[in-house]
Amino acid sequence: MTQLHAAHQEMSLLAQFNDNLCFVQKAKIKKYENDSRITQRRIDRLQTFGRTILEELEQLLIQPVTRGSNLTRSKGSSFQVGREKSLIEHTAIEKMPTKDSTLRHNLQLLYRRWAKRWENLTASSIQHENETGKHQSQQKSEMEGIVEDASIQSEIERQNESLLRNKMQLHHQLELIRKEKSQLSATLTFQNTTLMTDLNEAKKKCKTLKQKLEEYHSRERSLSRNMKLIKKDDYQKRSSLSVTPMSPGSEQTEGGGSEERRLECSSSNAARMIRKLHHSASMPSKLEYAPGSDNQGSKSRVVSVVSPDFDSRTIMKAAKIKEAAIKVPDVNGYL
Repeated sequence: MTQLHAAHQEMSLLAQFNDNLCFVQKAKIKKYENDSRITQRRIDRLQTFGRTILEELEQLLIQPVTRGSNLTRSKGSSFQVGREKSLIEHTAIEKMPTKDSTLRHNLQLLYRRWAKRWENLTASSIQHENETGKHQSQQKSEMEGIVEDASIQSEIERQNESLLRNKMQLHHQLELIRKEKSQLSATLTFQNTTLMTDLNEAKKKCKTLKQKLEEYHSRERSLSRNMKLIKKDDYQKRSSLSVTPMSPGSEQTEGGGSEERRLECSSSNAARMIRKLHHSASMPSKLEYAPGSDNQGSKSRVVSVVSPDFDSRTIMKAAKIKEAAIKVPDVNGYL
């Protein structure tokens, strides 16, 4: 845009300079035309003056010869008069006194001088005419150049108008681009704000999920500790029951009592476990129950709790735990 503006300014300056030159040339042409007219008038006056002088000199040259002749005054034909004049001139030249000869000589000198001046004037007039012709040809060439300059000026103006139109179009396009840029920036800022809000909400949800996960892990750890403590208590109770030796006769009588005690212990343990499951976390967890014996080794049984509420599944699983506790053999190997 700046280059176009600079070119436009340069072209306008050149056009102004050309206009000034044309104005100066027109003024010079007018002045030269006026001078040529004045000189032509002077030349015409000099020509008329020279003609009159030459005519007077011719008359003066003729007058001394014809002044004393009587034949010229006589009447007759023109041919006779001319012959008489020529004869009189020859005789007059021979008989003319010295004064007339000197005067005639001076008049001849003047005649020659004025003839030379007349020739010079005619030559100068011819030269002036040639110069005027040359000047007219120069004027024609200058006028042609002026016409060409005018055509160039019109072409420059047309190019300037086209450049101005292109400049206005470029300005309009720049304004449209700026508007589109502002609209895009507004849409991008709006999308950025929405994305930031979504990101913050996702971060908050992630934090809440992490907190819930930590709570779940802590509850699972506490539940596993409680189960381990329950297992230890059961194992200690069974070990205390199996330490006392018995006779083979009383084993059968005390077997029923020990079995009843085991059932009571298992039922109490199941009720305790159900209470703990009721107060445990809402997420799924794994409970490890491994009532091992000295003869068969440790056995692990896994029970998965789906929901904390008392439904049919939890009751069935509690019953399975009871059956598992009943089927575990005692130290002596009796069910």
